[in-house]
Amino acid sequence: MLDINVYPDTHPRHSSPIYAGLFELEHRGEARVGFFRRRPLALRDESSYAGHTLWLEVADSVRGIHRRVCFDMEDSHAYNALDRLDACDVYFKRSYSRGASGALAPRRRAKILPYGLYAPCSSPHERGLVARAWHYRRQHAGTAAALRAAAAAMRTRYLRWRRPQAAAHYPYPFMQRWAEPQEGSSEPVVLFQTRVWDPAEWAPVQRDEVARLNHERAEIVRALRRSLGPRFVGGLAPSPYAAAHYADCLTERSTSRAGFMQLVKGSSVAVTSTGLHRSIGARLAEYVAAGRAIVTEALPCELPVPLIEERNLLSFDDTDGCVAACVRLLEERDLADRMRAANRRYYMAQLEPAAHMRRCLEQALARVPGAVAACAESY
Repeated sequence: MLDINVYPDTHPRHSSPIYAGLFELEHRGEARVGFFRRRPLALRDESSYAGHTLWLEVADSVRGIHRRVCFDMEDSHAYNALDRLDACDVYFKRSYSRGASGALAPRRRAKILPYGLYAPCSSPHERGLVARAWHYRRQHAGTAAALRAAAAAMRTRYLRWRRPQAAAHYPYPFMQRWAEPQEGSSEPVVLFQTRVWDPAEWAPVQRDEVARLNHERAEIVRALRRSLGPRFVGGLAPSPYAAAHYADCLTERSTSRAGFMQLVKGSSVAVTSTGLHRSIGARLAEYVAAGRAIVTEALPCELPVPLIEERNLLSFDDTDGCVAACVRLLEERDLADRMRAANRRYYMAQLEPAAHMRRCLEQALARVPGAVAACAESY
């Protein structure tokens, strides 16, 4: 059994799949999870912001191995937690790019491994919700914010006790709910439902990127509606900014967590596009877990185990390519069925929270310097 201690000072949404995996392993008797009460000794002199990079220490008493492990869950390809990169033994990067890591010094680069697909999620077996919320907010936003966060975490804990069915989607869905089959067969329709942001709410250096993403997403919605008609469902989530700038693209379907999950499971083909900072968005992981046939913009990051073209997904570079891929999956049912089966296998082996965390911890304990061998495997 592994002994794992976590320093809970990272963003709750971004670190949620790490906690889900850890507590699933604990529930299965493979690990004991605890929390640092004070800043770990290795981080006492830390100066860089690390609000998206979770620090944990893993001990295997049987083999006499101790490792300091980081999970960098930022959208960006950049490395902003260099103090933690220097202090750890193994560093998992969500938005992993050989180009970005190649600019680092060799001693840093040798520690970095790709994390894999990401989606906010939780486990029914989690502990420490209040303490984690308090510690993160107090560290980065002050005591008043920490009190509000702790109160929200207490409501979550109460909801999980009183209304377990509703709590399965709050604050983040239990990942296994995505993989549970829905009654009845899915409809031969294409789903693309996403959001846009108001560029004015972002830092000046990010506004052009946000505006570009908004435009690209709206153009995908328009192209799919125009080409597929009633075989398309979805659109942009309503917001004041979306209504003012993309009124013709708004969705009429549910945008709640539970409603969107049912929408995904009821659609045979699901579409996703590149996320902020050229990340792989959470939608892709959710579609894989739900076993959908997937159409995605070409992936901007590398995965430890790749998703294979025509086996797990079809990729596109422009709206015409997106429409063509969707039409192909609607017409070639055998291809779509094989893709759904392959994605269910990928989920169980690589994305299910316990399996995902088990793989990461095994790599950390073995101090695998790179992911070349892992990338040779596919599902």
